[in-house]
Amino acid sequence: MDASQACIDIVAYFEGFSANKYNDAAGHCTIGYGTLLHRGNCDGTEGYAEGISEPDAKALLASSLCRVAQEVTEIVKLPLKQCQFDALCAFAYNLGCHALVESTLLLAINSGTFADVPDQFRRWDFAAGVELAGLKRRRVAEAAMWSSG
Repeated sequence: MDASQACIDIVAYFEGFSANKYNDAAGHCTIGYGTLLHRGNCDGTEGYAEGISEPDAKALLASSLCRVAQEVTEIVKLPLKQCQFDALCAFAYNLGCHALVESTLLLAINSGTFADVPDQFRRWDFAAGVELAGLKRRRVAEAAMWSSG
């Protein structure tokens, strides 16, 4: 399964666009629509000295979501609706698939306890130990996307 346009749209909305590199809320070097360049602060070794155009950032987002979708497909053991798959891809794009692999969110999904999944999304609203209002809104939106089918 591939991430749909709805997934791309929700990620782009919550990430926002930045033409220039920046350190995200967790202190990782990022550009465009939240595309991780590397873990840790930007240090000049990551390229993009002139920044990135919005069309190039959208292409980078789509490419990154393609990789995320492949990883999500590998770790989810039960069939999902498109909206559920998109919600997981949006989540994994933001936090990384490693966070999903080790989560009670994935445990709930793979055990078929789908009713517990929206609450599991909403638990992930911290960055670097700090609860963030933006992440809270994002997790509510991902939970709603999960439940929308």
